[in-house]
Amino acid sequence: MDYYTLEYDTPKLTGLNALPFIIKIDRFYASPLYNSEKMRYRKSDFQTDEYNYHRWETNPAQLIAYFLYRDIKQSGIFKAVFSHDTGFAATHSISGTIDELYEDDRGKHGKRFFLLI
Repeated sequence: MDYYTLEYDTPKLTGLNALPFIIKIDRFYASPLYNSEKMRYRKSDFQTDEYNYHRWETNPAQLIAYFLYRDIKQSGIFKAVFSHDTGFAATHSISGTIDELYEDDRGKHGKRFFLLI
């Protein structure tokens, strides 16, 4: 079995002043089709399948929430950023649901990865 995760460099933002808000990244959820470690792909319109020997390292909703937390925190554009499991009060929170997360190899432009939150 092969396990996968997301991997990319944090976007670099420069010349921005920090806003006085404290952000909490709430738990993200996934629609039933994507609420597992199974890796899905689009076979045709209205039809998906899954890889037998490839899995996400963890639930995709947790991956997306983690990387969003990491990127917003490292951006420095807010006074503070916390994850959902801390007891700190926040002025604003971010939450979401992963509605789609799949690979589509059918196009003439090669493989594409889709994420809809």
